[in-house]
Amino acid sequence: MFLVSSGRWTTPTVTRTSLGVYYNNLSAVEFGDGQARQGLASLKKALEVKEQLAVRHPDMPDYQANLVRSLYRMVEYATDQEQARAYQHRAETLAKELNRLHPGVAQYQTALASSLHVGAKLHEKANRIREAIAAQDEAIAVWEKLVRTTDIPSTGPC
Repeated sequence: MFLVSSGRWTTPTVTRTSLGVYYNNLSAVEFGDGQARQGLASLKKALEVKEQLAVRHPDMPDYQANLVRSLYRMVEYATDQEQARAYQHRAETLAKELNRLHPGVAQYQTALASSLHVGAKLHEKANRIREAIAAQDEAIAVWEKLVRTTDIPSTGPC
């Protein structure tokens, strides 16, 4: 097998990463066109690719973050609420672990906040309003922390 490598990135890894992105893009087009079944199938393929990358490269936290984003996207389109809850729980668990290990990384914080927000929406659908509010409060706390650490006043026009 021929590999082109520059550091930790090899051509097969970059290609697999791109494949996941293209499946995500395809799913967006399919959902936008009203093709929900095809969109979900493409989203599942993207999830599979990202799962494989995360397993093969546990030392690459960005792959874990990509997996978190795919998981919480699956929540939005899952037709089975039990499966949606499993996706959300896994996304939140992975995101919390990423933030524990890498507390200053903004994209991991946004992944956590988004997974919490999706969890709040699930609670709301199930008419568990207290849990929905608690999850939204937790998501807001993540965003507030992120704003405090990244919102630097501009020195010029935006």
